[in-house]
Amino acid sequence: MAIQGVIAPERFVGRTHELRRLTAACAAAERGLGSLTVVSGVAGIGKTRLCSELAQRAERAGLRVVIARCWADGGAPPLWPWHSIVRDIGGVGSVDLLASDAGGVGIDPDRFARFVAVTDLLADACAKTPTCLIIEDLHAADPGSLLLTRFVARSLDRLPLALVLSRRSGEPTPGGTADELLTEIASEAGSVVLHGFSRNETTRFLAGHGLRRLDSDLVSTLLGVTEGNPLFLRRVAALGPPDAGQAWPTGVRVAIEQASKQLSADAQRVLRLSAVLGIAPSLAEVVAVTGTAPAQVVEAVREAGAAGLVTTQSPDGFTFTHDLVRSALDDSLDVADRWDAHARAARVVAGDRPELAADRLARRAHHALAAASRSADDARFAVSACRDAARSMIRRFAYEQAESLLTAAVDLCEPSQIGPPSPQLLVEWAQATLLCGRVARARRRFERAVMVADEDGDPVTFAEAAAGLGGHWVIEHRELFDRTRVLGLQRAALERLPPDQHGLRCRLQARLAAEAVFDGGPVAAVEEALAAARSCGDSLAHAEALSLSHHALMDAEHTWSRLELAEELIRVASEGGHGVLSLMGLCWRAVDLLYLGDPRALQALEVVRERADALACRTIQYVVAVIDVVLLIRQGRLAEAEADALRVYEMGEAEGEVDTWNVLCGHMLEIRWIQGRETELADTAEQLAISPNLPRNEFALRAAATLIEARSGQASRARASLDSLAERGLAALPLSATWLTGMMAIVEVAVQLGDEKVAREAYDLLLPYADLPVLTAVAILCFGSTERTLGVAALTFGDVDRAIEHLDRAVVANRRLGHRPLAVMSQGALATALGRRGQPRDRARAAALLDQAIAEAESMDLPVRAEGWRAELAALHGGARSGDVPGQEDALLSQREREIAGLLADGLGNGQIAEQLFISKRTVESHLDNIKRKLCLASRHQIVAWALRRGLGSRSESV
Repeated sequence: MAIQGVIAPERFVGRTHELRRLTAACAAAERGLGSLTVVSGVAGIGKTRLCSELAQRAERAGLRVVIARCWADGGAPPLWPWHSIVRDIGGVGSVDLLASDAGGVGIDPDRFARFVAVTDLLADACAKTPTCLIIEDLHAADPGSLLLTRFVARSLDRLPLALVLSRRSGEPTPGGTADELLTEIASEAGSVVLHGFSRNETTRFLAGHGLRRLDSDLVSTLLGVTEGNPLFLRRVAALGPPDAGQAWPTGVRVAIEQASKQLSADAQRVLRLSAVLGIAPSLAEVVAVTGTAPAQVVEAVREAGAAGLVTTQSPDGFTFTHDLVRSALDDSLDVADRWDAHARAARVVAGDRPELAADRLARRAHHALAAASRSADDARFAVSACRDAARSMIRRFAYEQAESLLTAAVDLCEPSQIGPPSPQLLVEWAQATLLCGRVARARRRFERAVMVADEDGDPVTFAEAAAGLGGHWVIEHRELFDRTRVLGLQRAALERLPPDQHGLRCRLQARLAAEAVFDGGPVAAVEEALAAARSCGDSLAHAEALSLSHHALMDAEHTWSRLELAEELIRVASEGGHGVLSLMGLCWRAVDLLYLGDPRALQALEVVRERADALACRTIQYVVAVIDVVLLIRQGRLAEAEADALRVYEMGEAEGEVDTWNVLCGHMLEIRWIQGRETELADTAEQLAISPNLPRNEFALRAAATLIEARSGQASRARASLDSLAERGLAALPLSATWLTGMMAIVEVAVQLGDEKVAREAYDLLLPYADLPVLTAVAILCFGSTERTLGVAALTFGDVDRAIEHLDRAVVANRRLGHRPLAVMSQGALATALGRRGQPRDRARAAALLDQAIAEAESMDLPVRAEGWRAELAALHGGARSGDVPGQEDALLSQREREIAGLLADGLGNGQIAEQLFISKRTVESHLDNIKRKLCLASRHQIVAWALRRGLGSRSESV
């Protein structure tokens, strides 16, 4: 039985300025320009009416108009309203773009790939006909729909599309990811804010609803009561003109209650129970939920339509005139009736074959949750409904909705009589969280799942939880006890697995092999685990093994081969629909290109940034933010880098990232080293170096702490630390993601201590990597080209010609990298080497380099560096008077140079000094030349005088 009659649309009143702005956006779309506008205002203010008027005018102007509304009633279908938008634009078959389990779609089952496909579909349609796309009630959208909306909005530079979004304001925000996305979208859009009608508009609006010839005082009263809100005015007008002395209701809910009381008792009951079904229920659902005969339902809807509570634009259902009408009627139900209505609705909306209807599964879960408090059976049904709906959500890329449903299911198990959540539910919950890109949060949920699965004796679920517990990175568990416990759980899970669980077995084997590398284990085991994963036929195991192998092979030796692993990971993860792992592959690829000094690295990083932002993957967003700090350092914007480093630290802490403190300290150490102020961080470096949570293959922090000791005048302590590092030879130091950085720090220590042997040994080990930048881990730090380190090493062991060759190449390489500070530091070192060689034209070239270095240092606010190069320049020009000493001369000399000056003041000759310090006589002479130049002196006598004035006249004090 169908409902007869359609309510005529009301006359459009006011909104002249607002409508002009929106029609201008449509006119721009006709000219090929895209735009984004957000229409906001309180409930009932007329957002829908304004959008309807815009749609009519856009159609008359020749634009294609597509209107969609977000699901405001709970139980939103996955990625609604984009399914309806895609269907309207591309036809019924195009809806498969947003379904990973649909056959015949030639797109990777990856959420980002589907976002791109939807945007491409829009682009094709807009190229044929400029389009106005209106999405209403954005405040009710799920995070996945908001992500897609933001993605499309950020592609408007290539779309002749007027994208108009409406959202309610003046109410509590949803919080979390949805709230952040709403804020971002609004910040990037033009804004149209609707306010209440003016007095004249109020008079015209009421006249359009039959209230004419109202006296001035009554209009003023209505304007004050309703604040010019069209919905409130409409509800007041629906009551008719008041009798003499009758007071009009002062609020829309009062007006709704008064209107509903005019209905028959049966109609009131039907309307209230129907309210649980949402703003536009079907007649069939209303009949089933209310238990009322169809004819009685039709009569109830006819009465409600006459009272202005519903409209009947569809013959198969009706629509409440506003969500406030629906919610007011829903609120009028008592608790027991509401539970009963939701319980019936949960069994009605899914139909006989719920597995075929993702939108119905979502609605069933919504109603089941609303009825869960009624009984234990209802709670169990709700948990099952949530799990069914979440699986469907995941297949359709609505990961955030799936995670929210599973969170509700877990919460239901806690206080109820149905018992604690099952290990399978907990694993599904953690996996959905991981798909949302919340790696740290997922880790905590896998932790809970593994404990419950262990107690439950379910070996497969236990293994799934243990595999997930490791996270995506290697060595996420740092504290010794925690790490030992987690690795023990993963080994136990591997031992208990049934033989037929090939994929899970490969995942655990790859995890354990990769973790072992950081404990000094063999790389060969990682390669074997990867080979097994490649052949097991499980795309998840294959993708995980690739990512873990890549992380385990982050040493310098594998720099050239890692890019192939990253490319393979991107392909396997994308084809398998493993979105976060696909994003990990893109992240690894960008990092690999940075390690290779490849000019494509920055473009690759932008791809990662775009995807991480589009999918709101916080872990990868954090990595990109960390690299952004490095890029600021490379540009010489050190103050900005320092401020951003603190912001990134807070971002990582909020997400529970394990390395945030170490990353912050690394950034600060690099900045201070470039500034020549690293000694300020002596305590921090020492604490990091002795941390019990460092991987066994980590020595770079020890080397950095040793360098600070040498630079701060603790020569004997630095010597002991260096001897400890080099005890078994530098070749015995373990390969790792920080190996190049550690070797660079060791060379810097050798420079300070004048240690030719260590400098030469480090040089030989570093030479194969001359073409690479010195990067750390996931590009957390960048110390420029390895050529600079090779150059200063060669200068230390006395091969000046070789040093000049390396330093020449270092200047070019660092400029190519865009590393301004290291380019200028390489220039300074090159000038020193040229001055030491002293061939014709070397002196002039060194002076030119120093002039440029000083100017560059000053532009980057590096006063200590500038002062040192200024002193060298003065020595080259011979501009200082004999005996003059620069004001910061103590900072200009290395500890070894100060030590040699002290021994000279004690009366030792060059040979005796060389014997005392276990270095060559040639090195002593070289250091004495450096001292003269840095202090602008001309003779050994002046060095002795300076050393005596500085209290360096005895060996004990100098040492």
